[in-house]
Amino acid sequence: MWLLRGGSYALVELEEKVRAAGGWVGRLSFHLDDLNIRVNAQPPREPYGTGLGPDRRGHAITARPPPRPVPALCGVMANPLLIGDWCLPFAADMTRTCGECARIVTSTPV
Repeated sequence: MWLLRGGSYALVELEEKVRAAGGWVGRLSFHLDDLNIRVNAQPPREPYGTGLGPDRRGHAITARPPPRPVPALCGVMANPLLIGDWCLPFAADMTRTCGECARIVTSTPV
């Protein structure tokens, strides 16, 4: 990971290339506030993707959503955050995560 634009963005090298507009990419840039950086992170405990709702918060949606609004666990219609055909995984402990979706995901047994 490399920091860009005075440390506000990170250029992240992906383990596998993903399909995006214009072809396959191996690196993506993200705003640091949108990253949950962990050392030796475990994979997400539940297979949920992230969708952006009208409240601009991350909502838990099905892991392989179609490229159109889908219902989140809390009932809100959310637009999947897709990079090619890959959906960003849902993280219940992010700052801008829907509280109801986080509660449902963390209270669901594995």
